[in-house]
This record gives sequence, C-alpha cells and structure tokens, in this order.
Amino acid sequence: MKLLITGIGLWSATAANWQEFLEPTIDSESAIRKLPANDLVPAAERRRMPKTAKLAIEVATQACSMADIDIQTITSVFTSQIADTEITDYLCRALAAPVKSMSPTKFHNSVQNAPGGYWAIGAKNHMPCNYVSGFRECWQTGLLEAAIQCVTEDRPVLLANYDLACKPPLADVFPATEDFACALVLETATSNKAGIEIEIRIANGDVT
Repeated sequence: MKLLITGIGLWSATAANWQEFLEPTIDSESAIRKLPANDLVPAAERRRMPKTAKLAIEVATQACSMADIDIQTITSVFTSQIADTEITDYLCRALAAPVKSMSPTKFHNSVQNAPGGYWAIGAKNHMPCNYVSGFRECWQTGLLEAAIQCVTEDRPVLLANYDLACKPPLADVFPATEDFACALVLETATSNKAGIEIEIRIANGDVT
C-alpha cells in the first residue's frame, strides 16, 4: 500500500511538536514540558481527562493542522502499548486495599478507548474511531489498521499513539521512562498533496 503522510504531531518531555523534535535547541533539550493544555475539549470534560487523553488530543490536533484536515470529518485510529498505566496502577491498588473504595471518574477513564472518546467530543467528530492494541507491536498494528481504512475507503485517516512513563511494578513489564505521544495523518498516494511517501507491506507476518 502506497500512502502519504501529510501531517505529523508529536509531544515529549523535551519537544512540544514535530518542528522542535527536528530542530532542537539548547533550551528545548533542557526544558521539561508540562502536559499540553489543549482547550479543544469543553472545560467540564477537560477537568476529568486523564493524561493519555491530553497527550492523544494534542498530537492529533497538531497532525490535522499540518495536514490542513477538518478535525470533524477525519476517521481515526488510536493505539497504545499498555494504555493508561497510572489508572491501571490506581485500580489495582484500590482493589487490593482492605477498604475497596474507587473513584468513579478514574473508573470511567480506565477503558482503553477513553482518549478516542474525548477526541470525538472535543472535535465534534462522528466518524469511525477505533482503538487498536498490540503491546510492543501496537504501532505497527495501528499503522496497518489506519492504512487499510485509508486505502479501502479512499479517505484521510488519523493515527494517534500515546504512552505514559511507568512506575513499579508495571515498569517491570513496560519500562517507559517518559510520557510520549505522536500522530500521523495518512492519505492515499493519489491525493495530490505534499507529504512523505511511504509503502506498507506485510512480510512473514510483520508490517514493514
């Protein structure tokens, strides 16, 4: 499948967007970024948003802006290696405690497609929105899902990936040390737009 990447979004502790990642400065490399304060989601919902949703929405917005794509009309695919580890850790500790008391908001945000739900609310987007899991192969799996939708439906597709820094004991399974998120807007090679050309193939069960 031949495709174009027409938009890229990125956020990390030292780069707030794709341009900063490509052209880091001394200041940006030493800066510790706070979580993005994207105001796309209404304040009432924004107060309850988990970190994963904030990261996903920030990079999704960046990618759509670069691609000059209407956020209300783009199909989306969200993916993560191990989803919201902060909430997973909280839920496990709450269930193991002698008195099992749990925050309704955290439980509400524990589902893996929560970031996609907040994105749909904020962007007023009623298009299909999938969540794809795959642990260490989540990026390849998500890319394949987004590419297939893009080609078969001949429409732009947003792919957003996010993960959080992980603390013990989950760090033994997923040793991520920083919050990170990135997003791509994929379009067909016949879209006549400027972008990075890529070709996706499946070889021996691997996406290349």
